[in-house]
Parts: sequence; structure tokens; C-alpha cells
Amino acid sequence: MSSVDITSTRPGTPGGRFMRQFWLAIHRSEDLAKGHARPIRIMSEDYTLYRGEAGRAQVLDYRCPHRGAPLHLGWVEGDALRCLYHGWKFDCSGQCVEMPAEDPNFPRKVAAKSYPTREYMGLVFAYFGEGEAPPFPPFPASRDASLIHVWNAEAVPCNWLQCYENSADEVHVAFVHQPGGSHAAIAELPHRGRGDRLGHAAPGQAPRRQAARQPALHAQRHARGGAAARGLRRRRRLVGDLFQLHAHRRRKPPLAHHQPGQGHRQRRPRRFSPRRPSTCAATPRRRR
Repeated sequence: MSSVDITSTRPGTPGGRFMRQFWLAIHRSEDLAKGHARPIRIMSEDYTLYRGEAGRAQVLDYRCPHRGAPLHLGWVEGDALRCLYHGWKFDCSGQCVEMPAEDPNFPRKVAAKSYPTREYMGLVFAYFGEGEAPPFPPFPASRDASLIHVWNAEAVPCNWLQCYENSADEVHVAFVHQPGGSHAAIAELPHRGRGDRLGHAAPGQAPRRQAARQPALHAQRHARGGAAARGLRRRRRLVGDLFQLHAHRRRKPPLAHHQPGQGHRQRRPRRFSPRRPSTCAATPRRRR
């Protein structure tokens, strides 16, 4: 049996067809202001996400169907989005409703592709699959704000399957998240016998370092204090690199005086420091 790549989510791939069956959280609601549009990239495809003046969020195609201009560069008018190139205007369904300098009956023949878009618990969800979207919300839960905390959005340099495997991997938690964070208390679970499946060692024994066999990427992101410490170390390295850059930078030689037979070169103007005040009585100068 030949191997099947399920890590890629590009259109037409097995992983792409699988992931497009569900509602996907694509943006934080608080990061999308009314009357603004922005580009997004989901599963190797580009889209336009905007929020109308009435507060509705909507996902459209990335480019205008007319001349291919990016739609996010246009502006929001009401709950519609107008392209900046020729002013074609599209509503939330993607239908063109206004087309300057064209036949008034032609706009109804043009439409940009629109994708089902909903909001739930501080997140913007969209459905990119074929056919009718599944029931919404994607998971049954109470609307109590204390159940879900929307964290900062971060770009993780890995595929979706690695994220899923890491979330279901309980072994690494006792080691990677031991310095702190929301998983710190898991490292304090009671031990069982001579060591349990989580890698906890019995009292008096050295812990079994099973985390060494786990992907190193996640461990490096949480090592030595988490994101705050990583940012501080990154700034320190940057300052050090800049210092070394300036320390080894060659200084320009001073401008030489004009010598006969050489090209004319402008002299650098001299800087005269103010004279010190004289301590003796001023004497009149002799005119020449």
C-alpha cells in the first residue's frame, strides 16, 4: 500500500478534503473591527475577511472576479465590499450589486464566491467545503464566557496533524510544561508505584525522560519560561548582534587634502569650538 500524505491541506489532497468537512475557527472576533477588511490564508488558499458596518463578518474570494484585484484593498460600504480597481460592489452573498460605467442589467450576472461565516464565543468560523455546511455551532456548549478563553493567535510552523498529536499527547506535559503555564499543575499529580505511563517517577527515583522521544519543536517553544522569556532572549540576542555589527564596522577614512594632479574633492567643513572667555582685560586690536 502506497503512503498517503494526510498532513497537507491543499485543495484536492486527502487532508484538505477531510478538514474542509468542518466549521473552522479562522479569526478572533475582537481583531476584526467594523468597516474593515483583511486578507487571510486558510489551508494554502487566500480569502478576504471583512466586517460590515452592521457588525456581520463575512468571507469572500481573495480576488475580484473582474480584473483580479485583491478585494481586501477596497472599502466597506454598509454590509457590502467595493473593489478599489473599478468600483464593483459585492454584498455578503458575493453577488455584485453595483457596477459603475457598465450596463445596469449586467451586475446580476457577476458574483464573487462567498463562504458560510458565523461567530461563536469570540471566534469567527467559516466553512470551506462543498455542499451544505454542517450544523452550527460545531460543538454543543453553553455560552457562558467562563468556559472558553480566546488566547492570542500564533502562527505555529507545523501542519495540523502535528498540532493534533501534540494536544492528545499527555506524556510531554509533565516535562515541557513543568516550568509554568496552564499545564503546570499536571506535573504535580501523585505518582503510582515505580513510575506510571505519564513518565512520573516514584519517590526517590530519577524521572524517566520520555519527552526526549517527543517532537522537539513544541518543547523548544515552552522551554525556560515560555513566550515572555523567549521574547526577552530574542531581544537580547538582537541587541548583541547589533553591537557586534557596529563594533566590526569599518570606519570611513578621512577626506584627504587636494593634491596637484588629483581630482577636486570637497573638504569637510571644520568645526570651530567657541573661544573661552578671557580672564584679562580686553585690549583693542590694531587695525591692519
